[in-house]
Amino acid sequence: MKKATKRVIIKHFPILKDKISAYENVLLIEETLNGLNEIEKTFLKITWFFEEPESQSFDIRNLYLYLTENGLN
Repeated sequence: MKKATKRVIIKHFPILKDKISAYENVLLIEETLNGLNEIEKTFLKITWFFEEPESQSFDIRNLYLYLTENGLN
């Protein structure tokens, strides 16, 4: 796990720590996203992108669509 991921995202969303490597298995991605709210999903997806930008994409519109002022604090 990259230092930035650990310091920023995992600090605020500890529930995502065990889900970081799920992008490595296509079959686990949907299962991993189930049960997360939209804010958690957005941060998990951006984490996957930070961890592996060559194989993972992130739609920047998700930041606007799912993160309110409260979600960005």
